[in-house]
Amino acid sequence: MHSYIYQVTEKSNILSQEGKHVFLTNGKVNKIEAKKDLEKLYGEIKSINALNVPEKIRKVGKKTIRKRKPATKLIVTFKSKDVKINS
Repeated sequence: MHSYIYQVTEKSNILSQEGKHVFLTNGKVNKIEAKKDLEKLYGEIKSINALNVPEKIRKVGKKTIRKRKPATKLIVTFKSKDVKINS
């Protein structure tokens, strides 16, 4: 089972009113694995949209480079709109 972080942003709050919830996970998860894991946690899923968030490279100082690892953003639509998610 992979780790899923519930995203709380202005856009995700608007989507949650429509029954869609946004999760962030590592870049190696595909829709099939995500659907199996999230159904165990929250119940039946109607659909999943996956977006790849690319790796981000930035300079800190003159020579040091820091990288943000690639991730996958999942927009999940549950069959029941009143799913309780503890963030």
